[in-house]
Amino acid sequence: MKKTLLFFGAVLLLLSSCQREIEFDPATQSSSDSCRLVKAYYYDNGMLTDSVTYEYKNDLVSKINYWNGHLLFYYDGEKIIHRKQVDTTGGFVASADDYFSYNAADQLTLIKKYETTAAGVTFLFDSVLLSYTGNQLSRVQGYFASLTTPVMSLDEEAVFTYTGNNITQTITDKQPDPETARYEYDNQPNYFRKLYRQPLLTEPLALDVFFDNWPVTLSANNVTRITYTNETARNEVIDYVPDAKGRLSLVKSNGLTRVRYVYGCQ
Repeated sequence: MKKTLLFFGAVLLLLSSCQREIEFDPATQSSSDSCRLVKAYYYDNGMLTDSVTYEYKNDLVSKINYWNGHLLFYYDGEKIIHRKQVDTTGGFVASADDYFSYNAADQLTLIKKYETTAAGVTFLFDSVLLSYTGNQLSRVQGYFASLTTPVMSLDEEAVFTYTGNNITQTITDKQPDPETARYEYDNQPNYFRKLYRQPLLTEPLALDVFFDNWPVTLSANNVTRITYTNETARNEVIDYVPDAKGRLSLVKSNGLTRVRYVYGCQ
């Protein structure tokens, strides 16, 4: 599971690099949605790679559309309990289903990931166990399987260290290359927490990145620098540009635009 992509490049695992743009459909939004996030543009090395649009139901994100598929979100109250990704690349329909479990304190404790192939074969692909110390996530363990290796085995484990409510270090046991990542922050409230109730489960940038990138959406403030002890090519300086209303407008990685957010009211 070793990864060399930057956090703000990891969205390319989800979105195609074919530079397709989808159109925002006002019919999918109610009048109360006018100031919500309605569209996001994603870039790689300064070049537009894709865009997504958002749909809402009962004040919650219900669907995220991208050019070759979409994400559907299902809730119990305000908690996401099921996320379905549908991919229609090449005329074939494949899907992945993530199921989320919570403890009595409404803390996310288990993620189970199932994949369904174009041939209709469904299998358990991945499981993530989350452990807490008080109110803070302290350890995550990722188990992996496949069609050819159906037995789940521990593939990656990460331990988080906090300063206040920010994760300042992640030690990730990624075989064969364990890695330590350290994080620096600004003093502004986390922008992703303003965009979504559960940014780790909703923001497309956070969908398939590994545990040492989770602090970007989980911490109280905004990560401005990530430094790795071994994979120095992944070192990243992150800048956040708000609009005139204080909403997140641009995210830059190492000086280049990675994401541009558009709202229903400007």
